[in-house]
Amino acid sequence: MDQIWKWWAKLPKWIRDTIQVVMAMTILLIIYDLAVPPMTHKPYSMSTLISFPFQVILASLWWPFIITSKRVLKQKKKRQKNGRQKLNS
Repeated sequence: MDQIWKWWAKLPKWIRDTIQVVMAMTILLIIYDLAVPPMTHKPYSMSTLISFPFQVILASLWWPFIITSKRVLKQKKKRQKNGRQKLNS
C-alpha cells in the first residue's frame, strides 16, 4: 500500500487534482443517475446507461483545462505584480 502512495505523491499536482475531481464526479453521477431517472423516465433506461460514460469522459477532459487556465492566470498575475514592484523601486 505504501508503494501506491509513493507513486501517487510523484504524480504532478494537476493530474492528482484531475483524478480526485473526476472520481468525485463519477460517484455523484452514479448517485444522480440512480436517483433521478425514476422521477423523470423509466429507471435504467438506455439514455442513462449511455450518458454516464460520456459524462465521465467529458469531466476528465474538462477539468485539466480548468486547472491549467487557473495556473496560467496565477502566473500572469504574479508576473504583473513583480513588474509593478520593480517599477516602484
